Amino acid sequence: MANLFERLSKERPSPSSTKKARQLEGAQKLLTWLMLRWDKPTVRANEIHYCGPNSLRSKKRAIKHAEILAEHGWLTPIRGWRYDMREWVINRKAVVRPTVENDT
Repeated sequence: MANLFERLSKERPSPSSTKKARQLEGAQKLLTWLMLRWDKPTVRANEIHYCGPNSLRSKKRAIKHAEILAEHGWLTPIRGWRYDMREWVINRKAVVRPTVENDT
């Protein structure tokens, strides 16, 4: 017979899967904001920082989630006119409800 702690640990998701889910949730918020609210062809980290969703208003988080979108093909990094500028081209796709995990 398993003890109480073994039974409780079976139902609990692993910490790495919940962290990954939170990262994808933030990237999904950024993707939704880019597709619905942002009409320019490019976006910079400081624009996400100032104009983006409230949960991504830290520059560190904005860059992290933009890099996740770049890994999934929604953003393409480009060289900015300043050496310390982070800028991406938005790859708009004909998808009704875009998701981060959708790589088509």
